[in-house]
Amino acid sequence: MNKEDILAKSREENKNGDEREQKVREHAYAMSAAYGGLICMIMVLLEDFVFNRDTTAIWIIYGGMLFANSLTGAIKSKSMKYKGFR
Repeated sequence: MNKEDILAKSREENKNGDEREQKVREHAYAMSAAYGGLICMIMVLLEDFVFNRDTTAIWIIYGGMLFANSLTGAIKSKSMKYKGFR
């Protein structure tokens, strides 16, 4: 193998980003979902107990955020031939 073949193979392997970048991205998504859930719980407590209002809209927004994240991941995984979510 010459230098050009090795570089082409390396570029092909790293086309979707390296493993460290994927781990950081997955961790960021998980943390944003956790913090979003925590914020929603605080908002639910305030809305329900302090202002005595319905909290359905808050959970619909949070569910929509999680759905959009999952849908985007599924679409990207099919286009990148990446199998499996962790």
